[in-house]
Amino acid sequence: WSTRPSSARHPNVAASLPRHAPRTADPRYEMATSSSSSTAEEDESLKGCEIYVQKYSIQHILKECIVNLCIAKPERPMKFLREHFEKLEKEECKQILARSEEH
Repeated sequence: WSTRPSSARHPNVAASLPRHAPRTADPRYEMATSSSSSTAEEDESLKGCEIYVQKYSIQHILKECIVNLCIAKPERPMKFLREHFEKLEKEECKQILARSEEH
């Protein structure tokens, strides 16, 4: 895992933030987003991100995860999250295997 903020690892993350989200006052950011081609690229990146999130039901999965986390209120939330996602991954693998055996 990188220690850089996610926006540094993924430059289009800022484009995927809601329009009302506070933006940085960094002049480099202002220059990078001032051109229309940059805006078009950001819009395309955001659209691709939205399609991906919908395709894999990411919002639903994360919402369910947060609800479970808030109900359980574990002392070690990162451990809880890791175990939660490991369970989901195992379920996903079973589904993939079952589908491949059907064909």
